Amino acid sequence: LEMARGTAVAERDLRTRFMNQVSHELRTPINTIVNFAHILAQGEMGNVNPKQTDYLGRIEKSGWHSMSVLNDLLDLAQIEAGEFRLKRQIVDLETVCEDAMSSVRSLLRNPEIALVRDYPDKWPRILVDSKRFRQALLNLLGNAAKYTDGGQIILRVRTYEHTATFAVEDSGIGIPAEHHETIFQEFRQLNEAMARQRVGTGLGLPISRHLIEQHGGTLTLNSTVGQGSTFTITLPLAPSPASIESDAESDAANGRTTAKHATPQPVAPKRPI
Repeated sequence: LEMARGTAVAERDLRTRFMNQVSHELRTPINTIVNFAHILAQGEMGNVNPKQTDYLGRIEKSGWHSMSVLNDLLDLAQIEAGEFRLKRQIVDLETVCEDAMSSVRSLLRNPEIALVRDYPDKWPRILVDSKRFRQALLNLLGNAAKYTDGGQIILRVRTYEHTATFAVEDSGIGIPAEHHETIFQEFRQLNEAMARQRVGTGLGLPISRHLIEQHGGTLTLNSTVGQGSTFTITLPLAPSPASIESDAESDAANGRTTAKHATPQPVAPKRPI
């Protein structure tokens, strides 16, 4: 049994090292292709006609898709190896949500689909890794965009006594009840014929669920065929500065010595270039 476990660990580590190496080797040429296609499309090397602009745009879009697939595979390898690490802090959640909503617009199958923000007046205070939380949120929004041909996509944020929720609701094709857990399995897409029409690896949802669970939260699905789907992220609220101060005063009154609490400061996430 120990020998089998050791072999499995060695194979997993080898796979992770291989993915890291492949990622490094592929990122540079993909970035080169994407950047030069963008430069040419902008006319910086000379005039281009509409057909050339269209072709260059397709090259650039395909390059970004290839990079996205590569990132998903690398994330999966890190998850399997237990190497996924989060840098959690208090962040500007409105900025994170707006970044994700702005990014998903280019993924819409129909430009007339409405992107609706249903935000609270007062945003919740949550400890998150802004990069990874945005990744999970964008995966959900991108999934909604992929399977919604008309209507609207809503990002709804709510705060409760101990938790906050971020729900992505769409008016898309919906998912049968018997597949509500299947879609969170790696490389699984429900309708193979439809999957060929809608680009994806089948890794976005399982990676998103792992990211949210790493934050101590949950990712759930409520969906009805023909009516749409709602994916809901639920995360615990961070202690308020007042409660941290109260705990420190209580410890002092009881003669206990505790490590000094450091109140995380809001950090605005970097916008994608």
